[in-house]
Amino acid sequence: MMMFAALSAASCSPPESQPVANEANSAAASVEKPAEVPSLAGEWSVTALGGQPLQQVFPMTASFTGDTLTVRSECMTFLWSYTQDRNIVRFEPVSAGRCGRNQTNDENEVERAIKGANIALFTREGQEVRLSGNGGTATLTRRK
Repeated sequence: MMMFAALSAASCSPPESQPVANEANSAAASVEKPAEVPSLAGEWSVTALGGQPLQQVFPMTASFTGDTLTVRSECMTFLWSYTQDRNIVRFEPVSAGRCGRNQTNDENEVERAIKGANIALFTREGQEVRLSGNGGTATLTRRK
């Protein structure tokens, strides 16, 4: 009986060289870092709204510099101040430069999407980003 108790205790204990399961998990968790999130800084093309390609004939570009986002669409210019904390974004309208024509539907939609965006979802190794929130989704592709 004494031998049985000794064998039972030995079979339940991990070998001395093997860490206890909780110790191994906590060590791995403390070493892992979250994945790097790309910065929005740089030059982009607005390529889609709500998952659909733009319908307008002239290109729409976006430039993130410092804490300012500038979107240009022919003679229209839209400015926002913005912050980015990893994937969390916030945009505040600063101004809009109007020209002698009405805004296109795409210009109205990108203005609404960016104003309401609160998350930046990067794909294609940071070459594409979807700015999403309660105003819809604007997809931007990095310009080379």
